Amino acid sequence: MTISKLPRPTSDSETELGLILEGIGEGFYAVGRDWRVRRFNSEAARHFGRAPAEVLGRSLWELFPGARETDLGRLFLQAMATPQGREIGNRFGGRCRALATLWVVPLG
Repeated sequence: MTISKLPRPTSDSETELGLILEGIGEGFYAVGRDWRVRRFNSEAARHFGRAPAEVLGRSLWELFPGARETDLGRLFLQAMATPQGREIGNRFGGRCRALATLWVVPLG
C-alpha cells in the first residue's frame, strides 16, 4: 500500500503519531505537495524559532522567503518532483551551523 492510499487516521492514531513525533528528539516537519506545513514538532519549533501555531498550514516558501532560490531550496524542489524523493545531506550556516541529513519524500 502506498503512503497516499493509507486510510485516514482516527483521532487515536493522530494522538499516537503526535506522541511519536514529539518523542523522537529530532526536529521534524512535513509539507504537502502544495508546500503547506502539515506537521511541525516542538524540536523543529525550537530549531527554527517559530511556534507550531505560526507555521502549521502556511507555505514553506512564505515562511522562509528567498529559500526557494537557495541551493537547499532547489534540492527540495527536485526531490518533490520525483516519486521516491531523495536524501539531502547539507552543511547549514546561519543560526544552525550544523551538519544534517534531510529526507525529502513526497507524501501525497
